[in-house]
Amino acid sequence: MVENRAIIKNTLTIIIFTLGLCFIYFPILVMIYHSFFATEGFGLATFSLRWYYKMISSGQMMAALKNSVIVATVSTIISVTMSTLLVCGTVWYHPRFIFTIFQVSAIMPEIILAIGLLTFFALAGIPLGMTSLIIGHSIIGLGIAIPIIKNALSHRDKLLIEAAMDMGASRPRVVIDIILPGIKASIAYAAFLVLTLSLDDFFIAYFCSGSSVLTISTFVYAQIRALPDPSLNALSTTLLFLSSTAVYGTVLLKGLSKKGMNK
Repeated sequence: MVENRAIIKNTLTIIIFTLGLCFIYFPILVMIYHSFFATEGFGLATFSLRWYYKMISSGQMMAALKNSVIVATVSTIISVTMSTLLVCGTVWYHPRFIFTIFQVSAIMPEIILAIGLLTFFALAGIPLGMTSLIIGHSIIGLGIAIPIIKNALSHRDKLLIEAAMDMGASRPRVVIDIILPGIKASIAYAAFLVLTLSLDDFFIAYFCSGSSVLTISTFVYAQIRALPDPSLNALSTTLLFLSSTAVYGTVLLKGLSKKGMNK
C-alpha cells in the first residue's frame, strides 16, 4: 500500500513537472520553429532562412541591436569596474551603508528606479539618449555586481593580505597581486550576469532612452504594438541563443569562483 502511494506520488510529480516545462518552453519552441520556416501562419512550410535574411537586412532592427550591445557592454564595464574598486577598498575601509544602498537598488522594482532616473535626468538637464541609458544600466549593474564580488572577497584569507602589508607591499600591489587573482572568476561571473540583464532590460530603456535611441527591447515593443513582424521570431531566437550562451558562461564561471573560494 505504501509502495503504491509512493508510485502514485512520483507519477503525479513527474506529470506536473512535465506540464510545467511544457507551459514554459512550448511557446519558445513555437517561436524557434516559425523563425526557420517561411510562413506567417501556423501551417507546415519548408525550411527557410527568410526571416533571418529579413532581420539582417532591416536597418532599424540592426541599429537597435547595435545600440543594445553598446549600452550593455559599456555599462557592464563601468559597473563591474566600479564594483571591483569599491569592494577592494572595503579591505581597509568599511562603509556598510553603501552596500545597503546598492542591495536596495537591486531588489527595488525596476519601474520605480526608471521613473526616478527619468526625474533626475529632467531636473539635472541631462538629455535622454545613449548617455542616460548607460547611466541607468550602470546603476542596475552596481546592485548586481557588488554583492557577487563582495561575497567572493569575504571568502578570501585576510591573513594573506595582512602578511603582504606587513612585508611592505603597497595597497595597489596587494589589490593587483593578491585580491584580484582570487576573485577574478567572480568578477567575470558578475560581468556576464550584468551584460545579460542589460540586454534584456526594458523599463530603463523605455523611460530613459528618449526618442533618439532605440534599443532592441523598445524596438520589439514598438513592432508588436504596430504590426507583428515574423522576423521578430528570428531576432528573438538569435537573442535566445546569445543569452543562453551567456547564462552557460555565468554558470561555468560561478562554479570556477566557488572552487577559487574553497582554495
